[in-house]
Amino acid sequence: MKKWISFLCCIAMLVSLTACAKDAAQTTPSSSQQASAENSGGGAAKPGFPTGPITLVCPWKAGAGADTICRMFESMGKEYFGVPIVVENQDGAAGVTATVNYLNSAKNDGYTVLFDNGGVFTSKSLMDVVEYSIDDFQPLCGIVKDVNVFIVNSKLGVSTFEEFIKKYSGTGESVLIGCATAGIPHICMAQLFQQANITYTQVAYNGASEITTALLGGHVDAICIGTSEISAVKDSKDAVILTAFADATPKVAGLENVPPITKFGYNIDTCVWRMLLVQKGTPDDVFQILYDGFTKMIQDPRFESFATENGLMIDIKTPEQVTLAVHDELDAMIPIFEKLKLGRYGVK
Repeated sequence: MKKWISFLCCIAMLVSLTACAKDAAQTTPSSSQQASAENSGGGAAKPGFPTGPITLVCPWKAGAGADTICRMFESMGKEYFGVPIVVENQDGAAGVTATVNYLNSAKNDGYTVLFDNGGVFTSKSLMDVVEYSIDDFQPLCGIVKDVNVFIVNSKLGVSTFEEFIKKYSGTGESVLIGCATAGIPHICMAQLFQQANITYTQVAYNGASEITTALLGGHVDAICIGTSEISAVKDSKDAVILTAFADATPKVAGLENVPPITKFGYNIDTCVWRMLLVQKGTPDDVFQILYDGFTKMIQDPRFESFATENGLMIDIKTPEQVTLAVHDELDAMIPIFEKLKLGRYGVK
């Protein structure tokens, strides 16, 4: 009898051990599951990131096209990160001031992210006014891009691009243009006027809001701004949109009849593209959480609708693609600066 009881006890112990082993297998993640968690920000060196607000630095003033994009992130931030995104505007030197401030003072803990555009790292770097490059930062992702359009004040008395060229080409009469020095819009207009044999004088402004105000006030004759910036001029009687610096008509409400500049034989196809950056040395797990959150926001139907309504094209880039795009654009800009004798290639 004792032997039979001992046998039953042994059987019970085996069943218990088997159940425990099964439970352990169910609660311990496999190596592939662990890898997946790490890739999505799991197993973080700083558990719970983020635990406080994320500051999004915007290098342009409130109300500018760049600011509206940042505000869209701000409105959706808590849904994707569990904490607010707070926009901090640092206007100055067409984006350079905030970019330098960020490089010199922001921590690499992921709590401060820089919104910027490609021109701050390309055309601006060819003006001998900056001491940084894209390689000093860690790109997070590309966001959107918008097409540049050429706009004149209605007082010029032209209603089409052909009329503008006919009025000014080869006449020696100077066209007063408003733009940030060596920004992409400046380069667009400088190329156009050189190819069309038009004399021009530049008046420097800091950002699209100042530029559009100058045009509508009659202080300059012509400007070039991105489609995301045209709300103030699109329906104004004081402004005439003549062409888009692109190879196709912009897919933007109100611009359906604006012809691309390539239609007139000018090969000037440029756009302004926006990106997010963080400091080098940002922990990998923190970086991944930021990348996942922001790229998912960009693909959110609300953000996509916002982009369409504001003349923006979604242009998500990986960190590697951002770096490559900046270097490619910089390489393409150098011969243009040499030809136009701008910046460091100007007459000393």
